[in-house]
Amino acid sequence: MGGFFSSLLESIAYEYDGYLGILRSLLPALRPREIRVVGGGARSRLWTQIKADVLGIPYVRLEREDQALMGSALIAARAAGVIDSVEQAAREWVQSGGRVEADRARHRAYEPYRTVYGTVTAQLQPVFRSMASARERATLSE
Repeated sequence: MGGFFSSLLESIAYEYDGYLGILRSLLPALRPREIRVVGGGARSRLWTQIKADVLGIPYVRLEREDQALMGSALIAARAAGVIDSVEQAAREWVQSGGRVEADRARHRAYEPYRTVYGTVTAQLQPVFRSMASARERATLSE
């Protein structure tokens, strides 16, 4: 994609790729069909496209910002016997604000960088720990 701003977004997407890798190691059968997003970042087509391309998974922006509240309401409605199925009600109540498909060619192009990012991050862990310790010592001495 190019550019400094895009590079910053890509680095965050590589972090997401690492988190997804951890989830997959804990849940080997996990095969996400899509990722649903809300909030300010979900409104950015560029940011959403980068995440979809890096992970190779479509992103779906949800219309409502209050999805946690909606989930709580669905669970409460089920517990109170107002609805029979949380899953069915969620399908009816949750509105999609658009879907961003992963571009397969860009996903393949990101592959070597995803691998390098993970390797470099692991190699830098001692440096990050040392920096955190130095900061903690500096804070304590103030």
